Amino acid sequence: NPPSYTLNGHMYTLIGIYDWANVSSDKKIGEEAKYYFNQGLETLRYILPYYDIGGFVTYDLGYLTKSGIKPTVNLNYYGTHITLLDALYRITGDKTFEDYSNLWISYVKKY
Repeated sequence: NPPSYTLNGHMYTLIGIYDWANVSSDKKIGEEAKYYFNQGLETLRYILPYYDIGGFVTYDLGYLTKSGIKPTVNLNYYGTHITLLDALYRITGDKTFEDYSNLWISYVKKY
């Protein structure tokens, strides 16, 4: 407490909600899931810039929500973040996700 807003957790959740919206046999539940998927996408578009800390990607936003915490950079998650952004781009066609994926790939290529 307070929450740290883990990036891959948010994106995995969105993909799960997308699946839920598309497999539900109950139309009302499917529409509700679609609504929450779209709300989650809107949130992701808004918060993505906060994960980019200039040449690196932070694992979560704890550095913003918890006093005195430095950004958590975990290179093991770069591939996960990029793969999830690519999946969301393929699902939505939203160029924002493709742009961040390409940007973060460029960070990896530096090393």
